[in-house]
Amino acid sequence: MSKRLFVSGVAAAVVVGAALLLSIHRAPSAGPLAAGSDTTITGIALDENQVASVGVFVPVPAGSEGVVLDRVQLVDPTSGIHLVDARVSTGRGQSFVCVGSALRFPPPDCRLFPVEGWRVSAQAMAAGGFQLVLGLKTTQTGAAWYPGVALEYHDTNGSYKEILRQGGELCAPRDRYLASGCPDRDKVAAAQSRLG
Repeated sequence: MSKRLFVSGVAAAVVVGAALLLSIHRAPSAGPLAAGSDTTITGIALDENQVASVGVFVPVPAGSEGVVLDRVQLVDPTSGIHLVDARVSTGRGQSFVCVGSALRFPPPDCRLFPVEGWRVSAQAMAAGGFQLVLGLKTTQTGAAWYPGVALEYHDTNGSYKEILRQGGELCAPRDRYLASGCPDRDKVAAAQSRLG
């Protein structure tokens, strides 16, 4: 193989890799759900590999009826924390809020639907929003955390990514952190302040 052909192949691989990286880490964009949300941190003491539920409220402004959800990811998670599953809750009764946090996933008595393909309904707009329910676990002792959640969605005008500053911290083992709480709340808050 000639040196020129090899260099061309490497250059093409770098371009493809950069494009893939940009698509995975694309910046937030002002879509229909860009109404903002509260900044929160949920701390949960649990045991390693135990899956817990954390609720994330997503505000929905009027005129969002064409929005379809695509994917949910944790933003900048530390090592040891894993998103096992994410669902959309239609809540209980008239409320779209199903759970703040729970030591199991899925939480009891919640109507949950897959994120991918879920359409924002008139009921969600009337309620002012909907809730994502995240199934999270830690695979290590100590604290593991994330400062926010990325919600990717689309409508007839384009694709969008909303960064929700609703972070979480999982601390294991449960008996060590139950009374004192998770220790890295200040680190999570500092990371949230840097989110775009």
